[in-house]
Amino acid sequence: MQGSEKKNKKRIWLRCIAFFLVLGVLLDVVSNAFLYTAVSTKDAKILNRNAAETDLLSQDEDSLDVLIIGDSEAYSSFSPLQIYHDTGITSFVASQGAQTIEEMKHMLTVALSVQHPKVVILETDAIYRSYGSVSGIESVLEEGLNTLFPVFQYHNIWKMLGENDYAKYSSWKGYYLNGTVVPCTSLSSYMTATDQQYKIPWLNQIVLQQIKQEVEDAGAQLVLVSAPTPVNFSMGMHNYLKQLAEDWDITYIDFNAIVDEIGIDWNKDTRDAGDHLNDSGAWKVTDYLISILETMDLPDHRGDSAYSSWDEMAEQFLEQVNANIKQINSQS
Repeated sequence: MQGSEKKNKKRIWLRCIAFFLVLGVLLDVVSNAFLYTAVSTKDAKILNRNAAETDLLSQDEDSLDVLIIGDSEAYSSFSPLQIYHDTGITSFVASQGAQTIEEMKHMLTVALSVQHPKVVILETDAIYRSYGSVSGIESVLEEGLNTLFPVFQYHNIWKMLGENDYAKYSSWKGYYLNGTVVPCTSLSSYMTATDQQYKIPWLNQIVLQQIKQEVEDAGAQLVLVSAPTPVNFSMGMHNYLKQLAEDWDITYIDFNAIVDEIGIDWNKDTRDAGDHLNDSGAWKVTDYLISILETMDLPDHRGDSAYSSWDEMAEQFLEQVNANIKQINSQS
């Protein structure tokens, strides 16, 4: 009897293992199909928050020298085509509005599956975003599942079938053009001197360490940057991030500490009263970032036939962004 029971238990375990193996294979096959469909479309209504990821995955494999991750502060502040036009360095801003640090880690993992950047720039606004420990843990598990099986992330892609009128998604290597001007008039508490450190939530600290390790394992250099934003940044954040960078022996660039040096004019360089930059402000920040990237021994791809699409897109971008900046500067 004991031998029979053991055999029955063994059969049950084997069936369970076989079930989950088959389920895993099916999920993998369906995930690849859904992901292929998602990357093939540019429908903003369908892609929603996944638009940045599908745009990233549509880039030529191993074509990016620099990866920029973060939330809307990243895609409003750093312009890959300006960088390329001036240096020939290729970059991409893989960011989402109100991105969580768990989403950031997921985006990094996806990027490193198809790209081998030499530098990963992390904009720090998202690492302070937290929805509580329970929600954070749920988000970690959800993003882990999305990474393993993209079908859960792109499950609503079926809605595009039969559609003809798409709301086209468009960005310039992850950067969004914006020529709107809404001045920032409240700067009284911006970067007020203090010795205090504003730490990030404990779960975010764990995920940030995982991001650092993943970047290092990929052979890339991690650089922390804080985009200029009176609405979201403080000296307490600066103090903590500066100390963190020293402890980790990595580069930290706080643009909030050098707004005068780079020439930010809060009457003209913001599109929403100091939350995000417009094209004029982003041009100045990107110009400073270029001076840092030029010290990192990154390649110049200009004139290389394999990057001809970058040459063409950079010229188109410069025409539009210069028109926006001219309009911004003409406003009193």
